[in-house]
Amino acid sequence: MIKFLIYLGLLLGLQLANAQKENVFYKTEDGKIVTQKQLDDRLENYKQIAKQISEKAKVSVTYLDTLTHKDSTIVSFKLAIDAEGISLASNQKNEVEENLLQKPFPKFSLSNLENENVNFEKYKGKPTMINFWFKNCAPCIDEMPALNKLQEKYKGKVHFVSITFNKVDEVKTFLTKNEFHFEHLVNAQAFCDDLGIKSYPMNIFLDKTGKVTSIENGIPYMMDENGKMSPGDESHFEAILKELL
Repeated sequence: MIKFLIYLGLLLGLQLANAQKENVFYKTEDGKIVTQKQLDDRLENYKQIAKQISEKAKVSVTYLDTLTHKDSTIVSFKLAIDAEGISLASNQKNEVEENLLQKPFPKFSLSNLENENVNFEKYKGKPTMINFWFKNCAPCIDEMPALNKLQEKYKGKVHFVSITFNKVDEVKTFLTKNEFHFEHLVNAQAFCDDLGIKSYPMNIFLDKTGKVTSIENGIPYMMDENGKMSPGDESHFEAILKELL
């Protein structure tokens, strides 16, 4: 009886030790493996981004599948930010794609920072990148350094245009504190509504004839080795521009 109890104790001890050895990791959408702490840090960063976008913005976590391998468990997950009227969800981008993709971009006449009317015809003859943004959009601001790099590298070859529903004075004040080197068209609420744009930032690429060839949301956020979220680089957008040149 004593031997049996000793054996049972050893068996339970081994099972407990194995359970303690088991490690749970998380797999991001871009294939990176992160720890629980890194997942928590990433979630907190998303919450801060959502808060800057809108008080109504919410962060959702979707667990996709679970893989067990030896003493480790890997859980795949997806994070998303959604807000009423200001959504980063991909389905809104899909709606805009249905309306615009592979079609001539709608003609417009919008005001620039000098209160001059600018017509769409101005941008034909070269590829055009149009960035839709607004001054309180944190992801819009975060991607501006990468957009500025594209503008600097391809100026003269590509038209770089920003369109916002903010008024001219708001944009001028914004630009005193933030660098954004695109040509700015402002007070375009009605035009944005007509296009069905509710997700910001949104980047639309046109060929030399003015046809829409690609529609993208903002530059995706990436997590560095310290678990901090920051915008990725301009490489994906640059590849699109090179195809148009």
